[in-house]
Amino acid sequence: MERHLSRSEAETIKIAGLLGAKIRLPAMICLYGDLGTGKTLFTKGLAGVMGIPAGKVKSPTFTFQRRYTSGKKKFYHFDFYRIREADDLIRRDLEEALADRHGLVVAEWAENVKDALPGKRVDIECKYIGENSREYIIRFIDHD
Repeated sequence: MERHLSRSEAETIKIAGLLGAKIRLPAMICLYGDLGTGKTLFTKGLAGVMGIPAGKVKSPTFTFQRRYTSGKKKFYHFDFYRIREADDLIRRDLEEALADRHGLVVAEWAENVKDALPGKRVDIECKYIGENSREYIIRFIDHD
């Protein structure tokens, strides 16, 4: 387990970048936390490691999923905020994304589809500490 305190957006992006640099593809990163805890900003930092500019990354709250490509690398961004449980379509989309050996799958509000998550993943708990402070608790899960 790792704990990181961020006092700015730049620090959050840096923390995400350091994590992203350690990850071997294919991989899944699950983000948990209330609204305003920095999940989408953290996702933008992860996208940067994949060669995708942060400005291109938009929350897929209404579209459920967005895909970005940088060379051979693919970045799958899911947002399960409006989902209450995983159905067959969600399971298929996650399986397809996880089967991409050049893919990084990031899921916001992953707790809403917990029964569809793989046993090997990175869980990140995002916590609001104060107006400009967030804490990120990173756990490497491996229940194969």
